[in-house]
Amino acid sequence: MSTVADKIPPLEERRSMEVVDDMHRRLARGLMESLVDGQVRFFPRSGLALQRVNHNTMRCIVCSSLSLANLGEFKAMFECLGMDFQIDPYTVVRDDEDSFDCGGGLA
Repeated sequence: MSTVADKIPPLEERRSMEVVDDMHRRLARGLMESLVDGQVRFFPRSGLALQRVNHNTMRCIVCSSLSLANLGEFKAMFECLGMDFQIDPYTVVRDDEDSFDCGGGLA
């Protein structure tokens, strides 16, 4: 049985350099600092929902099946800062972007 992480396509070389640049590092650091442990942030355009676990760990809890490449980019962004980015067994993959519900309750 394959894991969600197994389904993430490899980043193209150019994109793998972009997601670890200063701007993306600041984005990852700012996101981590803006959340408290357990808080969730939805990224509807990216088809993801991320949850801060602690000061050094972010977890993907929902990913659209069409957004697995985005998941790989977020993973690289956090890992370049030496942070843990958890996928399996926590991530639920939804069938498509239209089914991604950003409705309340979890923020």
